[in-house]
Amino acid sequence: MTSPNSRTPVLPQSTTPAPVATTVGGAFCSCPCFCCCFAPSLIALGVGSKLFLPPFGWLVPIAMGTLTTIFFLVFTIILKFYSREFQLWALQRPGNMISKLFLPGIAFLESFGYGGNRNPRPSWDDDRRIWGDNFCACGEVWMGSFADVSKALTNPQARTHYLGERQLVGANLPMVKETRCVFLLSLSNQGAGGDGSHEDFRKCFLAYLFTPAAKARQRDEKSQRLFDTLVKDYASMPHGPGETFFTDSNRGIMIFYLKYLHYVLFGIDPDDAEAQKVLNIINPVTGQFSLARYVMPFGYGFGWEPSVEKVGALYMNSPAFANFRENNPAHRMMTKRELAGLCVAIIRIAALGGAPLLTTTVMGGVGLANFTGTDTGDFDVVKVWDDMDLDDSGAIERYIYEVARLANPVTVSHKVATEDFSCLIKGKSIKFPKGTKIAIPLCMASVDEKQWGPTARQFDMSREGLLENVMIFNSVGGRHAGRECPAKELVMDTVTEILQRVGKQRRAACTILGKDGPEE
Repeated sequence: MTSPNSRTPVLPQSTTPAPVATTVGGAFCSCPCFCCCFAPSLIALGVGSKLFLPPFGWLVPIAMGTLTTIFFLVFTIILKFYSREFQLWALQRPGNMISKLFLPGIAFLESFGYGGNRNPRPSWDDDRRIWGDNFCACGEVWMGSFADVSKALTNPQARTHYLGERQLVGANLPMVKETRCVFLLSLSNQGAGGDGSHEDFRKCFLAYLFTPAAKARQRDEKSQRLFDTLVKDYASMPHGPGETFFTDSNRGIMIFYLKYLHYVLFGIDPDDAEAQKVLNIINPVTGQFSLARYVMPFGYGFGWEPSVEKVGALYMNSPAFANFRENNPAHRMMTKRELAGLCVAIIRIAALGGAPLLTTTVMGGVGLANFTGTDTGDFDVVKVWDDMDLDDSGAIERYIYEVARLANPVTVSHKVATEDFSCLIKGKSIKFPKGTKIAIPLCMASVDEKQWGPTARQFDMSREGLLENVMIFNSVGGRHAGRECPAKELVMDTVTEILQRVGKQRRAACTILGKDGPEE
């Protein structure tokens, strides 16, 4: 990527105020505040009081240490025993000093692993049984009914620097440090307070990556060779749950997606050894590009390494960018450098995260969630795959959607309330102020019995309304308000072809060995 000083001028700039992200631990123990202010001040007061306030100067550090101990003791008790109750209270009173002290830290610690929907049992499902569809967790109001999530997905959303339930380091998002925020997941829709930047930047993203040329590359000889290699890898590698076909960085599903998506979307030759060496930087298994660079507070330790620059430069020189038009008003004057920076983030977070995870799940590489009162956690999806008509694309589509309904690749999205609102929590109407962060838990809506019936937490690919209401691509079927995954068609085509090709290889191997012999 070129030097920041040589980039094309970017005008007009976005007029939408930058989203304000709260600190991790409030004014008392946020990451930068604690490390740069509180801890040094405590040390300075301790040393200074001992030197200049004899003979009772030693009482100052003891008093401060006692206050710190009390804070963390109260914090731990709230987190362990009263997290839901406290967050319900604090989110109604964001300006209260107690809310500012304790809520951010509790939300931060709770955000890791809370939104998952694979083995073991999901935490949100346990809370749902106690609290109902609406409750407070991870510093957000979770409104998890199918009706509420559908409404959120099909209406404009206001956003801030969050990825689902996790706070992000805004400065590390593309291209905040250089020009403006072009990270689509942080930008509000025009109908929810945005200035149109989200819509224009998304149009630019689609215009250069999802092209007729990309569509043609999906079916050409190089793509077919990648599929052939994947089938051979499956036959020669252990491919049970958690085994190397799904986890290896040089063979199997991950390297397939790394090469295939970059070839289809960008035209980067999978046989170009130097280009593949650069792309390995964002290999989720072994690459040096960690998603932690975006997540608070870990992102403060990243941002200095040149991974974004290297991968972004490769994108800028790819066939997809060959005819890039600078200073295009329809794309809000988005520069080639800005689009490349956006692509690095989106490809690493979504393309190399969601697509391989979806494929791994439908191929039995990871189990379904162990919902209470069901045997879903022990359900073997591979047995369904083995019995399907592999030439029936409609059946394969329903199979993919039903597996993913129970194990969404993306479990939680988010929005920000643009006005005061109320919702029922344990039968009582609770009012929350404008600016409250609201979780959009696709994982909860996908197993809502009011929509899916009493078998909502069990596998049934023939269930009524599956295709019309599935939410795995951040939409309701095909209904959305401009935030549906742009790679939906590409991903579905790819996963379908993998299931067909590998499925036929499994059956051929079984036939050779005899129907009573091992399949591999």
